[in-house]
Amino acid sequence: MSQSPRLTNIAKLGIGLAIASPVPWLLLLLLPFLPLSVAERAIAAGGLLVVAEAMFWMGVLLAGQEVVRRYRRQLRLQALWGRISWLLRRSK
Repeated sequence: MSQSPRLTNIAKLGIGLAIASPVPWLLLLLLPFLPLSVAERAIAAGGLLVVAEAMFWMGVLLAGQEVVRRYRRQLRLQALWGRISWLLRRSK
């Protein structure tokens, strides 16, 4: 039985960036409530979208191909369904 290699700090930073990338998308929901002009809101919205995408893709690049493969394997639909059904059976 082989152990999976430990993640480097750069890979951890990449995973953190990819996980945190939805935060700017959520901040878009706050823009209508800020006291800004329409032009300022448009600039802020565009900036938030660019930041969100940059965070995600930088995270993927820093995490590396092997880390992405490993987590993609864990997020397969069959694996997720197996975990959900196990939790449902356990809660009874």
